[in-house]
Amino acid sequence: MIAFRVDANEHIATGHLMRCMAIAKGFQRKGQEVVFFLAEEKETKRLEDQNIPYIVLHSDWRNLEQELSLLEQLLEKYSITKLIVDSYQVTQKYLKSLNQKVKVIYMDDMEEYQYPVAGVIHYSNWPWDKSYEESYKNTDTICMVGMKYTPLREEFYPPVDVKEKKNILLTTGGTDQYNVAGRLLEYALAKRKENVLNMAHFLVVSGSLNQNKPHLEQLAQENDWITLYENVSNMGELMRDSYLAVSAGGTTLYELCACKVPTISFSFADNQEGFTEEMGEQGIMYYAGDARKNTNLIADIYHKLNEMWNHEELCGQYRENMERLVDGKGVERIVEGINAL
Repeated sequence: MIAFRVDANEHIATGHLMRCMAIAKGFQRKGQEVVFFLAEEKETKRLEDQNIPYIVLHSDWRNLEQELSLLEQLLEKYSITKLIVDSYQVTQKYLKSLNQKVKVIYMDDMEEYQYPVAGVIHYSNWPWDKSYEESYKNTDTICMVGMKYTPLREEFYPPVDVKEKKNILLTTGGTDQYNVAGRLLEYALAKRKENVLNMAHFLVVSGSLNQNKPHLEQLAQENDWITLYENVSNMGELMRDSYLAVSAGGTTLYELCACKVPTISFSFADNQEGFTEEMGEQGIMYYAGDARKNTNLIADIYHKLNEMWNHEELCGQYRENMERLVDGKGVERIVEGINAL
């Protein structure tokens, strides 16, 4: 059986859970059993909806070493052979201890050190960057590196061209702690009176842990050009139905690439900043800046939306660059790599 150790809560973006679920479904399609281990009873409905079994450890997600004894017992009880760990709270001791029991594969976003595991998945590297593999050259760790390993769900492949100029997708992360969605909609409301983007319909995705949800609900109720979605199970469909998108950094950017939706991205965490900025520099999508630093973020996003809305040639170039970067087959490659360990 293949196990996953991952959390999602007010402090941990749901993207961690979603990418693990995508990989889990890949194993299930091959007839392999999976189980998720979670610290808390949060975001479990997503797993239930996809028929993915889970066990709640009732542990502290901030101190993983405290759960080691319990987790090791469960690994033995359920005859786990491989464990995929997706957490920024890992320590050398935690991973090393688990890797002595089963083969551990770590989802690495941070590159903080050389992890003592059987395998690492690090899909944010650009195709020409071989430095990550070099760092593991003298180890037994198998590296699954580069954007060809981006773990996207089936709904994002194959790409479909969007022709209708109507919808703008707005997805700002599970918590949207800087209320980017609410502030952008307020700005759009003011500009709409000036006939700027007045034909656009905003599809707003709110995470279940978004504390600004009442504000978004009010805006949606008062304006028929705003549709609010929560607990979205058809994100691929929303993306395919969108002409443009505004998105926080994270796995969603890869999904948007696979769906070829010209995107304006922003960051709000250290682990997002470098990658989203590079996406902008490489012409994959427009990077509006960091929500913690750019005081003009909302205006910058809105004015770029207006520019892209009115320049099909610019959007076409973004679509071409996005399609070259992500092909949507990352889960297949990850499942094959893990099964070969």
